[in-house]
Amino acid sequence: MSYHLAMRSLLIARRAVPAHRFSDCVHHTLVGDLPTEAMAREIRHTAHQSLSARALSERMAELMAVDLNPVGQVFRLARSEAVHQRIWDAYNRSGNVVAPVYFEDLSDGPQAPAPGPLSLLSGLDRSAQVKAQDLHAHLLNSYKTSFEGRRRSNRAEAAWGGQLAEMRVSVLARILGAGPLVLELCEVFEAFPRAKVQEACARLGVHPRALERRMRELGITAMMLKRACMLTSATRHLLSTQQPLNEIARRHGYADGAHLSKAVSLATGGISASQCRSFVAP
Repeated sequence: MSYHLAMRSLLIARRAVPAHRFSDCVHHTLVGDLPTEAMAREIRHTAHQSLSARALSERMAELMAVDLNPVGQVFRLARSEAVHQRIWDAYNRSGNVVAPVYFEDLSDGPQAPAPGPLSLLSGLDRSAQVKAQDLHAHLLNSYKTSFEGRRRSNRAEAAWGGQLAEMRVSVLARILGAGPLVLELCEVFEAFPRAKVQEACARLGVHPRALERRMRELGITAMMLKRACMLTSATRHLLSTQQPLNEIARRHGYADGAHLSKAVSLATGGISASQCRSFVAP
């Protein structure tokens, strides 16, 4: 599975951390589906290092806790195994995957896949291929462990409400130390999703060039931040209500439901907004 949690878990486990975790989270909120070539390359690079399944599971749980991608929001809200199964299998059908593994096989305890499905790892010697496949199995087991932990914490009604409240980019900015200017910008975009960047600067009393410099330091743009705020807020609304898609889209800054659906599909590797809603529907 090439959902971003796997590759980022590998990077963090081998201490190849991004320059700023907040901007990394913003990037993956907007695009969580990674090219299979990138995932295969990271597995190849990491296979020679000794990484335990426990270490990978801990890193994945940490990333899942701050994942605002629509897929991540479903992962975080799931109270039952059935919800995780539906979103997992949908991603394996539509997203980029190194080797398709459906939830039933994951629940049985993932085994190292046969060499065929991991053809992108061809060219490695036999020993490296075995290590790469073992690492792939560790990643699958990490998903399983993280899912089980998330379900346990979500079974309480209070936990559900808390998860919804935390699904905001401004909360992420505060947790990951993005700084007061970025935090306030997030809050403006969450309160006024149709505000242009220049209008947001005027509300904050900051010169656009000062904002641009701060965004450059983080490696993102103000428009990317705005899009992440819109998508996160719209997805939270989508998953917690049965309001029409067009109504949700317009409330959160999109022209209509089609534009929101396009943003969700881009972020999830092809899973639609209506599918995301169906996964957590009572």
